[in-house]
Amino acid sequence: QHKDAIEALHLIRLVGEDSMLPVAMLLCSQLPVSDLLRGTKRSDGTSERLEVEDVERLMCARGRLAGMDIPPFLRDSEPLPYGAWCKTPAGRCTQEWLKMKAHYVERYLLSPGWRGNPFRLQVNGLVWPKGRPCDDCMRCLGDCLERHHKIVWSKLPEIFEISIKGWNE
Repeated sequence: QHKDAIEALHLIRLVGEDSMLPVAMLLCSQLPVSDLLRGTKRSDGTSERLEVEDVERLMCARGRLAGMDIPPFLRDSEPLPYGAWCKTPAGRCTQEWLKMKAHYVERYLLSPGWRGNPFRLQVNGLVWPKGRPCDDCMRCLGDCLERHHKIVWSKLPEIFEISIKGWNE
């Protein structure tokens, strides 16, 4: 957890470095609701508390982030990210994808504390229950995940309802 996220948010505002606000807000959004409402303790024992407007903004953003934390290739309605370059015997990569998707849903999406961070999932962190797709399909997976992360990153100011000049430039 990011216990210093609230303090970081305050420091960013204090120095006027608005370009870092979305990142600080993302870190704050990962804190337990109790910390958002009551604040956190600094190393010197004093409290860091959020403004009411920030708590409201973060609570709304948590819902938006939870809706973005599943990359498109893990949604049932999306095709698996592989194609003509796959050299494995017919169906092998498809079977590995389907096993991994089932494992991901069961192990992570249904567990408390996992949802809400669209950057948490990384290719090297995926668990393949039996085997794994071929190297070409794994590269494709990495590309798909990177595209997903870039889309979410570009939307962070919108997610947190803040305006950051030049964010997507």
